[in-house]
Amino acid sequence: MARSNRLPDFRRVMELGYEVRNAAEQSEWHTEPTTDEYHGDEKIWHWHASSIGGCVRAAILKRAGMAPDGTTLDAEMAFSFGNVAHTAMETSLKSGLLNEVDPNWDVYSVESGGAHRTLPIKARPDAVLVRTISAGKTELAVMDTKTEGGFALKIRKQKLKDDDNKDGGVSLAHKLQVTAGAMCVESRDQLDNIKLGVMCYISRQEGRNAWDFYT
Repeated sequence: MARSNRLPDFRRVMELGYEVRNAAEQSEWHTEPTTDEYHGDEKIWHWHASSIGGCVRAAILKRAGMAPDGTTLDAEMAFSFGNVAHTAMETSLKSGLLNEVDPNWDVYSVESGGAHRTLPIKARPDAVLVRTISAGKTELAVMDTKTEGGFALKIRKQKLKDDDNKDGGVSLAHKLQVTAGAMCVESRDQLDNIKLGVMCYISRQEGRNAWDFYT
C-alpha cells in the first residue's frame, strides 16, 4: 500500500459516523403514520409539535413518503449539543431542584408525550410545570428549552426592544410548538386550557465560555 503524508478527512469521518448512529438509533416516535393510544391498531399520520413551525417543504416531502434533504454535519453537531443541554435540564427538573430554587414552582411532568384524542398531532414537551398563584390555586405551564448562539439572543432582545414585543421575543415556530404541546397534554390528561407557556433559551456568549439563560 502506498504511503501518504496527507491526513484523513475527519469531517467526512464524522459525517459518516452520524449516518451510522442515526440509522441505528432511529426513534419510533418520529415514524409516521403510526398507531397511538386512542385509535387501536389504526395507523394515523400525526403532525409533530416540534416540526409544525418548521420547514414546510420538508413536511410535505415527508408526508409524501419522499426523503427530504439530509441533515448537514454542522446541524448534527448543533443537535448533539442541544441534546446534552436538554438532558441536563431534564435531570435537574426530575431531581426536584426547581421547587428548591423557587417554592412557587414545581414539576407536573418531564418529557411525557402523547397524541391528541381527536386532532392528528403529537407532542412531547420538555416539561410541564406547576405555578402556585395563591393559597390553593395553581396553574400549569408548558416549557420548552432551546439552545442557540449568542448572536441569536442579541437579535431576540433587539426585536423585543424595537417591537415592544410583550411575549419576550419568542419565535413563532416556538410558540406553535408550545401551544401544540399544551393541547396534547390537555387532551391526554383531560385538563382545562393551559394558558401559560415558558421558553428557556440557553445561549453561549460569543467568544467566551459563558452561558446566558433567557426566559
